Amino acid sequence: MKGFVLVLLVLAGLPGALPGEDPAAAGLDEVLARYAEARGGLQKLRAMKGCKMTGTITLAEDGVAMPLVVWRKRPDRLRVETTLAGVTSIQACNDRQAWWLVPAYGPAAREMPPERESAFRRQADFADPLAAGKKKAGRLELLDDGPGEGGRFFRLKRTAPDGSEALYWIDAGSCTASGTSCIG
Repeated sequence: MKGFVLVLLVLAGLPGALPGEDPAAAGLDEVLARYAEARGGLQKLRAMKGCKMTGTITLAEDGVAMPLVVWRKRPDRLRVETTLAGVTSIQACNDRQAWWLVPAYGPAAREMPPERESAFRRQADFADPLAAGKKKAGRLELLDDGPGEGGRFFRLKRTAPDGSEALYWIDAGSCTASGTSCIG
């Protein structure tokens, strides 16, 4: 019994956990708050009308890496360009249609097939899911934190309202996103 009481006293004194609050949830809220602040704060994020992001995408199937440029504009417009072996492919959508220009399929832009369009449109949501609030984001979980490639990271899992899932890696020092991966 004394051991049980001691454990309760130790657990009650853990930092970051308020009485009646799950310590994992308190950790998630802190990570999300630091992430939003690192991106300029919630007011600035919600006031953004558009953005351009550049980076590198690595295909899971074969490990091929290629440059990536993403343009986003409210309300849910998206354009993604990737370049492989000097050939640029474009995918884009607006509120009416989704299309792509893939040189391997021919020189003209084509309407995206419905199964591909659905997955692409999920990415077009302009609101940052980690800063959008729990209602819009769906379910967020702090899976773990620990060392990763190049430093220490928080790993978060998002289950969107439509059931799709993604993992996010947040740099523990700067609290900026360092990677995202779709599940399934």
